[in-house]
Amino acid sequence: MENVRKQFASRRGINNVALAVDGSHIPYKPQNAATAADFRNYKGWNSILLLGFVNSFHCFVDADVGACGKSGDNSVLGTSWLMAQIEKDPEAWLGPNGVIAGDNGASDGGKRLLQPIPNPSTPEDFFYNFCHSSTRFFVEETFGRWKNRWRFLLYAQDMDHARFNRVVYASVILHNLCTIRKDDAVDFRSGADDEWRQFFKEFARDACPS
Repeated sequence: MENVRKQFASRRGINNVALAVDGSHIPYKPQNAATAADFRNYKGWNSILLLGFVNSFHCFVDADVGACGKSGDNSVLGTSWLMAQIEKDPEAWLGPNGVIAGDNGASDGGKRLLQPIPNPSTPEDFFYNFCHSSTRFFVEETFGRWKNRWRFLLYAQDMDHARFNRVVYASVILHNLCTIRKDDAVDFRSGADDEWRQFFKEFARDACPS
């Protein structure tokens, strides 16, 4: 925890940040026409929403997956398992006086979320928001690495909703494993037989290019 907080602070000197949180929309083709409108996000396309909590080493600490695209970060945050655990024992999750760097799209009533100053008007306000954005940017970097690693997240999938949620959540776990074990490599070409080759051919469209 101490290393995580130091890493956050190393960006622009904001102390006590232990997590960063943000939402990310993942393209999705809803199978049920009756509920399709629920998946249309504010950007105008269909998606599911992932609310991710990350540390300063580009790993997910938790992720809420599967809310319909029209949902906002704030509504998902209100039912978050991790936020409930933090409320029970904040020091265990965030350290002494720990806070979570978030944007203005989510709020917990000023309890744990450290947000930018709305409508800044002074040089001090603008500079604080710059420092805050630089600190919170760990979550944007994590999303970028995660989606770049698992390219199926960039294209609309037509699985049923529950199955797609599980696949997305699995990719979050695998992202953490790949990040932690970055020097470990798996080469599926080694010793591949006809059954393996057929498997990868069949599921080629879901494969990560790397």
